[in-house]
Amino acid sequence: FPVTIDKGSTATSFDYRPYGTELQLCQRYYQSGGVYGWPRSSDNVSVASAYLPVSMRTVPTYAIADGAIQSAGPDTRTTQSFGAYKTGTSASTSWYTTFTASAEL
Repeated sequence: FPVTIDKGSTATSFDYRPYGTELQLCQRYYQSGGVYGWPRSSDNVSVASAYLPVSMRTVPTYAIADGAIQSAGPDTRTTQSFGAYKTGTSASTSWYTTFTASAEL
């Protein structure tokens, strides 16, 4: 197990954080999830949006598992949500894909 050595005769206290707090701090850097897309009208475009449970530290880079899905553009990306769209004949049905959002240093 790791050993910490403090300089001097008094040990510094350890700051214990609740699990939920620690998770939220981690989610500021990386999150993953799934998103459903539904067809708009009859223009062969389907759209989806995702709302992240924790606002990320900066506008993240998104990776979407389905290669046929295009990002809707930076104007719809924030530190807590994003939009995606799919075009073509395959966009006439609903779809599901997974994504990751990374705001690494």
